[in-house]
Amino acid sequence: MGSKLTAEEVKAKLSGLAGWTVEEGKWLVRKYRFPAFADSIAFVNRIAYIAEAMNHHPMIAIDYRMVTFRR
Repeated sequence: MGSKLTAEEVKAKLSGLAGWTVEEGKWLVRKYRFPAFADSIAFVNRIAYIAEAMNHHPMIAIDYRMVTFRR
C-alpha cells in the first residue's frame, strides 16, 4: 500500500477534477444536484453497480435532490 498524499499533493490532483473538494482535511467530496428525487436515486443505483464491480464503496448520502459522495 502506498503512502498518504500530502495536502498539497491532494490539492494539485483535485485541481484538474471539477467539483471535487476536501472537507475536514480528510474527505474527498463531490456533490451532485438533480431535478427530481427519482433522478437522484437512479444516479446512485448506476454508481452502485460501478462501485461494486470495482470493489470500491464510497459513502453516499441522498438528501432529496442532492447526492453527496465521500471517500
